[in-house]
Formats: sequence, structure tokens, C-alpha cells
Amino acid sequence: MPHVYTLADVLGAPQPLVEGERVVIYDAIGGRQAMVAADHLAELGRKVSFITTLGQPGPNLAASRDWGKVYGRLRRMGVQFRTDRELVAVAAGEVTERDLYTKELFTEPADAVVMVLGSSAQDSLFHRLKAAGHADVHLIGDAMAPRRVSDAIREGERVARRL
Repeated sequence: MPHVYTLADVLGAPQPLVEGERVVIYDAIGGRQAMVAADHLAELGRKVSFITTLGQPGPNLAASRDWGKVYGRLRRMGVQFRTDRELVAVAAGEVTERDLYTKELFTEPADAVVMVLGSSAQDSLFHRLKAAGHADVHLIGDAMAPRRVSDAIREGERVARRL
């Protein structure tokens, strides 16, 4: 679907590839990524709706104690939040979402949808090096599983201490 985008389409290009005025961000992971995308698109003048299956938007920001600041900023920029909802359909010009508890369906106008669903490990280089006979190769960080940078640092330090 040409009007469905990834996080990389929003944040990975000099100008977001997202077209249209009304943008729905669908966040299923609760991290900083979707909040940053919402901020960026709202700053560009887009009307942003933030839908999440979680009980609050961006709950993982609580660990860094900046959830309130980020949430407040986005609300002041006009971002509309809907929690406890899942995205069930994306069609030209609209999305359909379902309340997780009441099962009620809602349709909302949307020119574009940004899906923030997580990522997957990128371990192909590790496996190619191992297959080529490089014995001293270690799998750490997001090559093992997408996580926080602190995990990669800890794993890298652990490997370095063994060398």
C-alpha cells in the first residue's frame, strides 16, 4: 500500500517520505521511536493521531523520566492519542481500529499510516563470517535481538573481557 510507511520512512530520510496531511501512527512497542515520529510529523504541520494497543502511549519512556515532558509536548502540538486500540484495517483515506475491551470499531480519516511494530535481528554478517571460517566472531547487540543500546554495551564489554 503506497500510503503505509515504516519508521525508517519517517526518520531515516532527510525529508519524511510520508505524504498527506492526516497521519496515523500505530505503535505496538511502546518505545521512544513512535513518539519521535509523532513529534517530527507534528512539527512539519501534519495532523497526527497516535494509536496504540498499550494502556498509555510510549510507556517505555518512564524509565528515562521524560514521559511527561514528551507526552505534554505532543499534546500541545495537537497530537491525538487513543490507547487500548488495535488497527484492524487500512484503506485508501481511512483506518479502522478496534477497542481492545469493548470490541467497538472506529473509522478515522487518514492520508498516511506509519507502522511502528518493532524490528528484527540483523545477523546475516555474523553467519557469513562464521561460515567463512572466522572463529573469533561474536554476536551482540541488535544483531542478536533488537534491544536497548545498554544491552549492546554490556555484551560488548563481556566479550572484550574474555579476549
